[in-house]
Amino acid sequence: SIEPFREAYVSGLSTVYYRFALVAGYGVIGASLSCGRRPLWEIETEIRGLSDHMIEFGQESLHLLLLPMWQTILNLMGRAAADDDDDPVVLTGEVMDYHNVLRRAQETNNKTAIHALELGQLRLACLFQDWDEATELVNRIEVRTKDQKALRAHFSVVDQYFFSALTSLVECRKGRGRHERLVLARRIMKKLKGWSSSSGGGGGGKVDCWPPLLFLRVEELCRSRPDTVADYRIKGGFNHVIEAAKQAGMIHLQAFANERAANWLEQRCGTTHRDITMHYLMEARRLYKKWGALSKVEQIDYHLSTTIIQSSSDSNNNNNNN
Repeated sequence: SIEPFREAYVSGLSTVYYRFALVAGYGVIGASLSCGRRPLWEIETEIRGLSDHMIEFGQESLHLLLLPMWQTILNLMGRAAADDDDDPVVLTGEVMDYHNVLRRAQETNNKTAIHALELGQLRLACLFQDWDEATELVNRIEVRTKDQKALRAHFSVVDQYFFSALTSLVECRKGRGRHERLVLARRIMKKLKGWSSSSGGGGGGKVDCWPPLLFLRVEELCRSRPDTVADYRIKGGFNHVIEAAKQAGMIHLQAFANERAANWLEQRCGTTHRDITMHYLMEARRLYKKWGALSKVEQIDYHLSTTIIQSSSDSNNNNNNN
């Protein structure tokens, strides 16, 4: 729940405990983005006020942490930097320049800000399925956080683990460092399982871990050959993730699971189940729009347009053959 963060933020500002209040405010923003229960435009509006307070009270190091999260949200909202061809994976835009923030973080040895930069980029790379960029980021994050317990205890660790494991499973299917990637993914899944069941089975512990864990389990199934795992099991697995994310109120994960289900169907079955693929894509589009991720809506619109064109072409070819 973000309410304890919010209460600490409000009470801290009213009792002049500004530093603690602003840390709590940062927690509200981070938890809101991770949980996916609030629309992005609402979070972005709140960030603007928080940013003003941080500048007003001279909290420069904390403000440096906020900027990557803010720009990540803006990129998802469709407000990436115009001079980077509106590439939503590039963490440069309205409120920050990636290289400038990285330089400032390195000069002040602000390791948490560097982590925030890389996690923001990893989130975007995964959501927009730029797996080469995601793999490079996972490698850097794994090396850098290996001996930094404070970063592994940060509230963003579930997101970091999820995106790192997902990237590793996708890369496994490409045959790149297959064994090492699979070891990393399974180690993360074991950790998430422990968190999810710490208060009882079936996600009774840290419930925010349960839908991501289910997501990773079905992505691992996607590695299997068609003759070893039936298609209905994988499709059922994605539907289970979608329902779990819905029950948890995680709109972003629900949307992403629909999109990944469509991707898997296209790769495994081609045009055989195009109607089901279109259903998943349309549902992903609806949910991304509800979340406020307009750049994802635009990406799926392009995907839908190419799918429709291909469907029309196949139909014409069939008519000509008849």
